[in-house]
Amino acid sequence: MLEIENTSSVLDLRSAVGIPIWAQVRVGFFRMLIADSVFSSVEATDSNQRHDMGRGARTLIRSILRNRSLQRTGEIRADVLLTTEAVADQRVDGSWYNRQSDGFAQATPGRAAVLIDQDHWAWRQPRAIEQTIYHAPIQAGVAIRARFQTTARQRRDGNALAAFASERGRDLLGWEMGAPREAALGAVIARKLASAPLQYRAYRKLLRRVSPKLLLGSSGCYGHTANLIAAARDLGIVTAEYQHGAVSQGHDAYNFSDTVRNDANFRRAMPEYFLTFGTWWNDQINAPTIPVAIGSPHRELRRIGAGTATTPGGGVLVLSDGIEFDLYMDLAARLRFALPPEIEVVLRPHPLERGRAPSGGQLSNGVVLDPNLDIYTSFWSARAVVSEVSTGLFEAIGLVEKIIMLETPKARFTYPEHPFISARSVDEVIELVVGGPMTKISPASIWANDWRGAYQGFLRDKVGL
Repeated sequence: MLEIENTSSVLDLRSAVGIPIWAQVRVGFFRMLIADSVFSSVEATDSNQRHDMGRGARTLIRSILRNRSLQRTGEIRADVLLTTEAVADQRVDGSWYNRQSDGFAQATPGRAAVLIDQDHWAWRQPRAIEQTIYHAPIQAGVAIRARFQTTARQRRDGNALAAFASERGRDLLGWEMGAPREAALGAVIARKLASAPLQYRAYRKLLRRVSPKLLLGSSGCYGHTANLIAAARDLGIVTAEYQHGAVSQGHDAYNFSDTVRNDANFRRAMPEYFLTFGTWWNDQINAPTIPVAIGSPHRELRRIGAGTATTPGGGVLVLSDGIEFDLYMDLAARLRFALPPEIEVVLRPHPLERGRAPSGGQLSNGVVLDPNLDIYTSFWSARAVVSEVSTGLFEAIGLVEKIIMLETPKARFTYPEHPFISARSVDEVIELVVGGPMTKISPASIWANDWRGAYQGFLRDKVGL
């Protein structure tokens, strides 16, 4: 599959910033291909739903005022600038706590700021990290200006690159992208070309105001923060990404062709370091970054006091993947029908699915919708966790008695290597839940201990803090 991009031709089209535009669109392209190849269906997620424009306008105004307040008081300045998404927010002790970024921020109190993307334009205050900068003013300003500044040349170039990628997919894999999707990709490329210099200038301005020594974000290898990373690198700021979920040889954002990963202009849009959960993850990907195993702030915080359910009354927790919720609903229903009534079957929607999944409580088929925002709370009452590709399988290590991967084409593609018990059918899942062996995995290589000490060491040795 990566052979499609194993040609310098995909890198020839560069933005005005000098970055190959392929860096910003490759994940979207490969996700179409993967969806057609290994997913049984592709459903719209909550992120595609219509939003309240009035709420959006109010939140944008509040964000502008909040950012200006931070700038006026000087609180915007920080040694570490973290980036995250509000979809990872949780309510803790009356404040909004982001499980991805805020642990890192609290490790350097008063010296870290968080740049956050809003979740469906919701205004969430107060926040656990007071030095929170809202991303929305930059995003909205750039999007509006780029819509009206896209040129005919950019549209031609976008269509040409989309056609080339489509042709490569057809010639190498026999995959038909189709005219509508090819046209849509061409339009996205054109908008990326138009927005790149606008983003770059806005991010340089922000970085000069914050004056960080480290830019530490989520999803850096996905490409949508390419211009932010390039601006930071050009200003001499160390760049890194913290691992926020499972990565593997089947993950489109963390595996690259040799041609792409070795291109200097492409690497300029990628983080220099990748802070992983543990050493096991370092060998699962080939991203053009330097892996550093440090552990997980959120896991280390939440596993305190988490026991292992070993009694027959423990439940079965089914984890959806954010894409095929109906598939997991059917799986949970089949387990509920076959398992003894004393074994509760709980279905946990992916965070991206919570807006469109049924509300918490017991459904008519007897399945219980998981009401917990934090997955570790759900682990406490589970004797088994079942999924195909969820990061939750790894998070359950050392906390849940049985961790079962339903081995499907999607699972085999995503995790060609994994440490779990495998089941090839729902019947095998049932057998494993009732009488199968316990999962015996040493968590040490997957979840490094003492994340705080490791992170402080990284700051000292690589950033000079």
